[in-house]
Amino acid sequence: MKTLTTLIFVLLTIVAIAQNKPTSTVYLKNGSVIKGRIIENKPQESVKIQTADKSIWVFKSAEVEKIDTLLSSIKATKSEPVFSLKKGYFTQAQVELMPSKKKSDEGTVPSVLGVFGYQLNKHFSAGVGTGVEAYHISMIPVFAEGRYYFLNDSFTPFVNLKGGYAFPLENGKDDTRNLKLISHGGIMAGAEVGFLKSLSAKTSFTFSIGYRYQHLKQTGTMNQYYYPSYSDVMLPYSSSTYMGDRKISTDFHRIVITLGIRFW
Repeated sequence: MKTLTTLIFVLLTIVAIAQNKPTSTVYLKNGSVIKGRIIENKPQESVKIQTADKSIWVFKSAEVEKIDTLLSSIKATKSEPVFSLKKGYFTQAQVELMPSKKKSDEGTVPSVLGVFGYQLNKHFSAGVGTGVEAYHISMIPVFAEGRYYFLNDSFTPFVNLKGGYAFPLENGKDDTRNLKLISHGGIMAGAEVGFLKSLSAKTSFTFSIGYRYQHLKQTGTMNQYYYPSYSDVMLPYSSSTYMGDRKISTDFHRIVITLGIRFW
C-alpha cells in the first residue's frame, strides 16, 4: 500500500512539474527573453505567455523577434500576413491596351493611368483617376470608378465601372482637305471584370478585361467652292468661294485589357 501511495505521489509531482515547466521561449527585439506557456498567439497582432509564477505577459508581434517551442522555432516577422480588404486609402498604377479591329487604321491604343481611392468596406471601393491615352489625338482622361469585390480574400474577382471626360492634348488635321482641326475631347465610360491577387499585406496585383467608350469631337473652318450653272450667270463662266464649318465626331468602341499594381 505504501508503495502504491509513493508511486501516485511521484506521478502527481511529475505532472505538476511538467505543468509548471516552461514550454516556450519568447525572444524580444530589445534583447529580453521570456519563458513560459503560450496561451494565445495572434499572427501580426500579439502574443500572450504565462510564466511559471502564473504571471501573464502580452507582447505586440512587432516586439517579438522569434518564438521557440518544443516543436519548432517561429520567426514572428515571417508569419503569413492576414489579408483583408479593410477600410483605408490606396493608390493604383496601371497600364491599359485597347486593341483595334482588323480593318481599323487606328492601331492598338496604349494608356498609362493612376487611381487614388478609398476602400469603403470589404466589398466596395471608390476612386478617381487620370493619365494619358494615345489615340490618334493624345488625351488626358479624368474619371471616377467604383469596384465590387466578391470575396474578402487574398484572391478575389471583381467588377469595375468608370466614367468621366477626356481632354485633348493636341489638335488634329484633315490631310485630304488641308484643314486644321480643333480638338474638344468628349465623355468616356467603361466596364470591366477581373481579379485581385495579394502579393503582400500592402501590395496587390490586378488584371481585368472589359469595354471602353470614348467620344472625340473636332471642328474646323474650310473654304467651300460654289460653281454656278450656265442658267444662273452670264458667260464667261465663274466660281465663288465661301467659308464653311466642318465638324468631325468620332466614337471609339474598344476592348480594354488592364494590368495594375495596387498599394494599400
